[in-house]
Amino acid sequence: MGFVDIVGVATGYIKQDFDLSDGVAQLLPSMVFIWFALVSIPTSIFQARKGKKITVIIGMIITGLGLLVPFIVYSYITVVLGFVMLGIGNTLLQVSANPL
Repeated sequence: MGFVDIVGVATGYIKQDFDLSDGVAQLLPSMVFIWFALVSIPTSIFQARKGKKITVIIGMIITGLGLLVPFIVYSYITVVLGFVMLGIGNTLLQVSANPL
């Protein structure tokens, strides 16, 4: 899946850094994939109106920001925000780039 693969590796470190329970730690990877379910259809509608190229560019920007956010400020909230952005950005990329 690309950049989203980092979520699985990072979850163990985040669990340790923030002393999270197993259940709370496993919500992090789930957040990435929940966004795929929620954003896929709106992305296809946006893509039909604006085009694949702009959708891919927006997806790359959101994914890049999602990777950077936890490095700028490392807190549980920023990690969650970063994972959400990874989920949304990766959804835009998968919906628009796969048909190319």
